[in-house]
Amino acid sequence: MSDADKAEWMKVKWRAFGTIGKLHNIVKYIRISPKRRAGFKMLLQGLEKGSVKVPCMDNDTRWGSVSTMVEYGLKNRDGINMYCREQTALEDEMLSEEDWVELETVYPTLRLQHN
Repeated sequence: MSDADKAEWMKVKWRAFGTIGKLHNIVKYIRISPKRRAGFKMLLQGLEKGSVKVPCMDNDTRWGSVSTMVEYGLKNRDGINMYCREQTALEDEMLSEEDWVELETVYPTLRLQHN
């Protein structure tokens, strides 16, 4: 299996986790290269966001990392939506209004588990 096939398989696997999986794929896409990170930061600067940081990635070994990733996503929703619209590779990951509502709904529970 080629690296590209493995990467696509992992995206599909994460997407099966629903909204959090789609957010994971978006964050991974942004974080995978310095050029993408810089492009996303520039987009946030254009939106005049106070915090222009690269998205936090969830991690199996970091307790509460999913909560941190969702919190970041909710705070930077406009930037993430704009970035996804600009990137054809993120077409399948685009978060709908219902997805954002779901993230807002699960975030308090994730946060409680983190604390």
